[in-house]
Amino acid sequence: MAKAKTNDVSATVETFKGFDKNLQCRDFQFAIGDTFEHEGQVVACSAGFHAVEMPLDALTYYPPCTSRYAETVSAGKIDKDGQDSKIASAQITIKAELSLGELTRRAVAWVAKKAKEQGNGQHSSGYRGHASAAGDYGHASAAGDYGHASVKGQNAIACALGFEGTAKAEAGGAIMLAYYENCGETLVHVFASKVGENGIEPGKTYRLGPDGKPVEVTV
Repeated sequence: MAKAKTNDVSATVETFKGFDKNLQCRDFQFAIGDTFEHEGQVVACSAGFHAVEMPLDALTYYPPCTSRYAETVSAGKIDKDGQDSKIASAQITIKAELSLGELTRRAVAWVAKKAKEQGNGQHSSGYRGHASAAGDYGHASAAGDYGHASVKGQNAIACALGFEGTAKAEAGGAIMLAYYENCGETLVHVFASKVGENGIEPGKTYRLGPDGKPVEVTV
């Protein structure tokens, strides 16, 4: 059984976690600011407290419309399944709740830092980099200047989080964009939307404008 615990653990991993609207996951009740410990085996997708290292991977398990998100710290024994950035851990601390916008901004920083392929998504950080993912739940992230991200499939997210980045998704997917000033030095706006909402149409490419609204473009 899992229970609240306050002991410090030296080995830690910065993670993010999704919950339902009641801050529950798999019927377990969490609380902001608390640390929890799992007793027994830790096996990814089976046992332990689950969280993700890539912020956007949390959307795969908890969709934006009905979920809540938090910045977390995973500690103790850790197991990974290699499918995406999800990990299971013996301990988890729920540090602070994050809005969808804050989660997206964390993703901007994460992609820029990691800049590498991971799990079922792809990340591109180079100038005019291109990233794509075709399967359901696939995520594509382009962090470099003028990068383009495109996805196909249900629940797939295209993230173009660099300067002048563009993104495209099909029905059932979503896009995320960022707008910068000072030639990419200052982040001003972050936008996220499902296809079919906020004027985002399937199969069309968008770039974020200076007003924080997406603009259809041809690439």
